[in-house]
Amino acid sequence: MLTKNEERIINKLESDIRVGSLKPFHTLNFIGMKPDAVFCDIGAGSGLFVDAALKLTTGNIFAVDISDDMRSILEKRFADENVKILKDTSTIEDNSCDLILLSTVMHELDDVQAMNSEVFRIMAPGGRVVIIEFFGDRTDFGPPLEERLSKIKLKDIMSAGGFTFESGFDLNEYLYCQVYYDK
Repeated sequence: MLTKNEERIINKLESDIRVGSLKPFHTLNFIGMKPDAVFCDIGAGSGLFVDAALKLTTGNIFAVDISDDMRSILEKRFADENVKILKDTSTIEDNSCDLILLSTVMHELDDVQAMNSEVFRIMAPGGRVVIIEFFGDRTDFGPPLEERLSKIKLKDIMSAGGFTFESGFDLNEYLYCQVYYDK
């Protein structure tokens, strides 16, 4: 059972505005999540995309978050589902994930190249990584400008990590999405 504080966190992270901005079901469906895909959400938070993935795939789902609070929420919400909740990706097998999501995570990382290496390690042959980030310019909400990754900066980071740009689209006036595969 969720605590009142956990319920408040979910209400904040899964507000109508946030769900409308991220469009988790539509976004995963639009990028072509297959019915048997193994999905990994790095920085899963309260499980917004995990919940959508459960409706789209029968494959394994990994919900990764460094926060003890978020993992507690994930464990309670998805206890009866095919979701493995992890603190990091170290126990995920090499070449096992068909679709890896990092939603508003990349700008938070201290070591982007280490993350790219780990994503590269767990990505299955033919797999893809999907990154959602805030536009590089000022918006009504989001991280400070100096922390943001413009579309071009993100492409440079991913290219340096061994990934090839596949496609990109704007989710709304605040967020964009880019899809990559390995070279």
